[in-house]
Amino acid sequence: MFVLGVVPFGIGCGTVDGSGNGLILDLFPAARGRALNLLHFCFSAGALACPAVVGRTVEAGVPWRGLLIATSVVGVPIAMLFARAVMPSGRHAVDRGASAGAGRLLLDRVLLVLGIAIACYVASEVGVSNWLVRFLEAAPLEVATTALTLYWAGLTIGRLGSARIGDRFDHTAFATLASAATGILILLAVIAPSTGLSIALFGAAGISSGPIFPLIVAIGGDRYPDRSAAIGGYLAGAAVVGGISYPPVMGFLSVTVGLPAAMAGAGALSLAAALVLVVVRRR
Repeated sequence: MFVLGVVPFGIGCGTVDGSGNGLILDLFPAARGRALNLLHFCFSAGALACPAVVGRTVEAGVPWRGLLIATSVVGVPIAMLFARAVMPSGRHAVDRGASAGAGRLLLDRVLLVLGIAIACYVASEVGVSNWLVRFLEAAPLEVATTALTLYWAGLTIGRLGSARIGDRFDHTAFATLASAATGILILLAVIAPSTGLSIALFGAAGISSGPIFPLIVAIGGDRYPDRSAAIGGYLAGAAVVGGISYPPVMGFLSVTVGLPAAMAGAGALSLAAALVLVVVRRR
């Protein structure tokens, strides 16, 4: 029953993710970079705070099932607020000659390239997040888990900071620079001569990677302002593909060529995202 329950849970999470991005694109057409960075700042803040809260609660003797039940209960008033709020539908009356139809939109080359870029970025982000503690196995467990916390803290800080400046620059150029910096910082963290320096570099990589996902979604919204719901769902789906693809590969690489090489691959994926975004900017 638990495993079967994951299916509708996953569908719901995917729907919230995709439609949430589309909703923000619609609500803030003149400030997409700022609004999307704030949206994903909230995601990062939750991911940063939740493990600590859950860990302390379970240590205090609260059953983990109770935490899941509490989470579902909290979701009920949020759903009610969404149902009562007046929000845009995601559909706009536009000149069909100037806008891509549903079929052509999914085959649009620029949108496809954006999907590749966001998949590469999320593969890198999830890969680092899932394997960072194992990568730092030579350090005490408390130090390794603190490094993961710093990485997510960096993501949170990066998105909050980018919310202030995200719309002052070209979205594609900003995302390209952030992706390149993230890839370089991860590679430097892999070859760092000390654990402390490596942890600091991973934290810096978290800061630089913060704005990448929101800005790629903003780029899609800039290109197709009349198809915000489709853009949000398309890019969220591409992100999931990236997130479930490379992390398992890292496990295979860790027992063949070694985890440092696998972690370097995460950095290479972020650099690949930067190269793909260069193609988008040229088009």
